[in-house]
Amino acid sequence: MNKFFVLILLFIFNSLPIFSQQIVNKIEFDSQKGYYIIQYSYSDSIDLSGTIMPNNNVKPVIHASVLRTESNSYQYRYELKNDTSALQPLFRFSIPILKIVNDIDSPNSDWFGRFSQRIMRVSWSKVRSQIPGIIPGNTEKYFSFKTEYPPSIKTTYSENSYWSSFPNEQEGPFGVLALIIDSLNTDGISIMSLGPWLPDSTMSLDSFTDTLETFRFRSCEELDWATDATVCGELADDLSEVKTNLQAGDSLSAANALSNFIELVEQEKGESLTSEGYALLYFNAEYLAERLPEPRIKR
Repeated sequence: MNKFFVLILLFIFNSLPIFSQQIVNKIEFDSQKGYYIIQYSYSDSIDLSGTIMPNNNVKPVIHASVLRTESNSYQYRYELKNDTSALQPLFRFSIPILKIVNDIDSPNSDWFGRFSQRIMRVSWSKVRSQIPGIIPGNTEKYFSFKTEYPPSIKTTYSENSYWSSFPNEQEGPFGVLALIIDSLNTDGISIMSLGPWLPDSTMSLDSFTDTLETFRFRSCEELDWATDATVCGELADDLSEVKTNLQAGDSLSAANALSNFIELVEQEKGESLTSEGYALLYFNAEYLAERLPEPRIKR
């Protein structure tokens, strides 16, 4: 946290109406421990100090994979590491999604996984107080759930435990202090990973091919889920051929081009494609292949 941001924060909150002559005198950020120290006072010149631990002091490294089950559902699996540079243990991991998930599994009894239909989010939280969470440098595996929907690119959130500590007295953290606390209560650190999506039932095959191309482009150019430029180019060519043939009504040639795309994705699994890149491209190409018109053989 740089000093300029702290000064801006202090200016904003001291520019707000003062509640009961509550005045924030100074905000400091301890870069070694990751929390804010707030010095404040009231009209009677009582000097007090409080501490706020924001929930963004983790450094998540996420590896996601997707499996197709025997019942044709999709099982999403996540391996979660808290990098050694993190200041706090990783306490919660969540994914906002629009579709219901089930069969939520956790690495062990120290973690509780749930899906909230009210806020449409699947999350895992550390529940045993004796264990702080994923300490910096450590990894937890086997966060998972099942769903009927193929993978898309989703934003995940990782957090440490959020807390604030102010003097236990009548003049506690209300007013300006309460606003500062609220401003630091975020969703934690965001990382792009995999999560389910459901293509609109009215989406044309052309549009779905465009979406698959977007997945390919982001995997190659943005997310480092596909690391070989030559392979990325070949995949783009295959999808361009799929779309051209769909527009021409040549379902057989479209199916052949899509088959080439899927075959190349399978070949590059674990090579130039990460588990995320493979799952994103393979299962969406498979979804498209299952919906192509029956190929018509030209006579």
